[in-house]
Amino acid sequence: MTTQKNYFRRFWPVILLLVLIITTAFSYAYWDNLTKDDSSNITIGEGATLSFEVVVDPEGKKLVPEGTVLDDDEVEAITYTYTVSLDKDFTNPLDLAVTVSDKKIDNNEALADFFGVHIVKSAETINFGAGVTVTVTITLNEPDTKAEYDLIAGKILSFTLSFEAKRN
Repeated sequence: MTTQKNYFRRFWPVILLLVLIITTAFSYAYWDNLTKDDSSNITIGEGATLSFEVVVDPEGKKLVPEGTVLDDDEVEAITYTYTVSLDKDFTNPLDLAVTVSDKKIDNNEALADFFGVHIVKSAETINFGAGVTVTVTITLNEPDTKAEYDLIAGKILSFTLSFEAKRN
């Protein structure tokens, strides 16, 4: 029994130090966290990237190429709006980068060129306390043939949207 007590007495400072390091790392990660809630409000920290998959939902409508709307249930574009803000105050404004990647139609990246994702930001830089509005518009490109149209008509469009705030 005394050997176990000596072993514990000898290594408890090391165990305590490891617990403190892990706690510090998780605390920093929480402090510099990135969040997106269901209301399209996004909070980001400096130097970290928030990425999430967007699955295009036309809300009962059918996305069609520009100029081909024939019925009330068809739309030429689907728009999402996000408000991006910083999690803390910085001395200087940060550059806001918004990028699109991993475009797919029905999980097929080869069909990605059949739709466009256009991003418009209300500002190129972001300050604490003043959110930047980011508008993302999805459009369907006109296919050259009926066979191409049949490949994409009524299919699920998805892409990854990434937000990053960084120093100039």
